[in-house]
Amino acid sequence: MPLRSSQFPLALSIALLTAACQSDEDNHHPVVSLTSHLTGHTVDAGETVFLRAVVQDDDGLDETQLSWFVEGEQVCKGVTPDAGGAVTCEAAFAGGGQVLVMVRDAAGGAADAEVTLDVRFRQAPAAAFSAQDAVLYSDHPVLVSAVVSDPEDAASDLLLEWEVDGLSDVVSASTMTENGTATVLAALPEGKHLIHLRVTDTDGNISGASTLLDVSGPNDVPTCGIVTAPPSVPPGEEAVVTASVGDADVGMGSLQVLWSSDVDGELAVVAPTSVGHTTLVTDELTRGAHLLSATVTDEMGATCTTEATVVIGNAPQIVISAPDDNSSLLAEDLFVVVNVQDEGHSSEDLTVVCESDAGPPLDSVRGTDGDLRLYVGDLEPGQQKISVRVTNPDGLTDTADITLTVL
Repeated sequence: MPLRSSQFPLALSIALLTAACQSDEDNHHPVVSLTSHLTGHTVDAGETVFLRAVVQDDDGLDETQLSWFVEGEQVCKGVTPDAGGAVTCEAAFAGGGQVLVMVRDAAGGAADAEVTLDVRFRQAPAAAFSAQDAVLYSDHPVLVSAVVSDPEDAASDLLLEWEVDGLSDVVSASTMTENGTATVLAALPEGKHLIHLRVTDTDGNISGASTLLDVSGPNDVPTCGIVTAPPSVPPGEEAVVTASVGDADVGMGSLQVLWSSDVDGELAVVAPTSVGHTTLVTDELTRGAHLLSATVTDEMGATCTTEATVVIGNAPQIVISAPDDNSSLLAEDLFVVVNVQDEGHSSEDLTVVCESDAGPPLDSVRGTDGDLRLYVGDLEPGQQKISVRVTNPDGLTDTADITLTVL
């Protein structure tokens, strides 16, 4: 039956609606995925990041366009994918980390993908000069030390640039330890000098530190001298020797004193007192003569040495037993008897010197009992003073004298 005119609009509307539905059903919506990053990945704030996505569409990629949004701001608009569906975008993050990519095909089909990244804020390195408590000298290279660090980089990866009074060619021997202690040597004249350290990390972040150094003139050599020293000490007893030390540049705490013997070698290191005295006390010296030395060294290695001779041993003891002092004797009867005692040495080991104030040295004849008999018959008549000096192998001596009148 033919349609009535009143039925045509309804039939046309149904036909158009059916065609539209069939057209929408025929279009395949695109699918997009972010391939460069996943949620939770870390990026550095301010650095350029390459974002990548891949879009697929069964109807083809002609006239397909993508737009990128980073932290709510559109950063890449109307980007066309390549033949494989890949599309990229460069962006930098300020702190939010949200990434959204949206795609729309020619038929109006749309899709999106989103990730949230962790944004890491990389900090600048830090630098601080170490305290400089030592005295600095113009005739010694100055060791400058600083501690550097970076939250992200190892100390060995940091770039250090040193300047002295604005110049970079006066430093040498730069070193860096694993814990970030950096040192450099600088030859500086007397006066004040500004030291600047510039530190750059691998991200290009820069920081710096400065310090002012006050350099003195040349280092003064320490002073020293023996204060007291016994000429001899019996074996087994303590030898006590005192020296005075000083330094025009530093205090006593910066000086080291080494005591030694030319026979027994190094004996002890004795720190000086606040008034500059250092005392060796020892009962371990071997028997004999010792040249005892006190060598004082300052913090720069300059030295001063002072010495004293101390004999470890017992001195001989002599007594003139005959004749009596102030006696008058005939020339043919002039014999002087000297009794000698020496612990640890025989009489054959002793050296005897006999002298008269009026004539040449006298001969001595040793008695079997250890006494010395001195023949003085060659003296001229008159009053004479006879002196006897006995020295043992330890170098210790004793003397005795007597006055006689030769008839």
